[in-house]
Amino acid sequence: MSDQHNVTEPTHPLWEFWRGFQENEEKLSQVEHNRERIMAALGQAFQQAAPGLAFEIEEGTTGRRRELILSANGNPDYIPLVEQVYAAAPELHCWRLTKFRPRQPGPVSLPYEGRLMHAAEVRFQVFNDGDRIGILLLFGNYREDARHQFVALGRAFLERLLGEYDLMTRISFVDYAGRDSNLYAEARSLPDLPGTCDD
Repeated sequence: MSDQHNVTEPTHPLWEFWRGFQENEEKLSQVEHNRERIMAALGQAFQQAAPGLAFEIEEGTTGRRRELILSANGNPDYIPLVEQVYAAAPELHCWRLTKFRPRQPGPVSLPYEGRLMHAAEVRFQVFNDGDRIGILLLFGNYREDARHQFVALGRAFLERLLGEYDLMTRISFVDYAGRDSNLYAEARSLPDLPGTCDD
């Protein structure tokens, strides 16, 4: 991955990606008009320039600059590459760049088994772990035989509530339990987690 970080050469894929993006930024900002084609082309060019990373385009930005979110895909090893991609970006008039998926404001809910599960339905406990914290997520309907589903659900909740960067750099571990845990009754509602972590 060290070769990918040398972005000063004019022929480097990342330099070429940003040059093409800048030349077509106004057209790209109208992604709703041909979303499938634009996203496919943009995704292919981005993966060539920054393998392993991901990007997201904020929805519904009529009348203001569009947001392009650069993501490490939850992998702390890619944090330096996200920084490199961000630093290499040219001046853009139709877009603003964001490093890492930000915290989601307002109530957070995710699809689960045909319905929306709200963050308030989940409880948590935190544990000091050196300069980081560990988190125990407690689901009222948790089942050990479906642990992988709750791991995916829990990570999605945490990323939306804490933001991708804090989740990668401030959380040492995440574990999962159900209503039968002796910690369930004392646990707090998950929407309180950002304030707890910030404190």
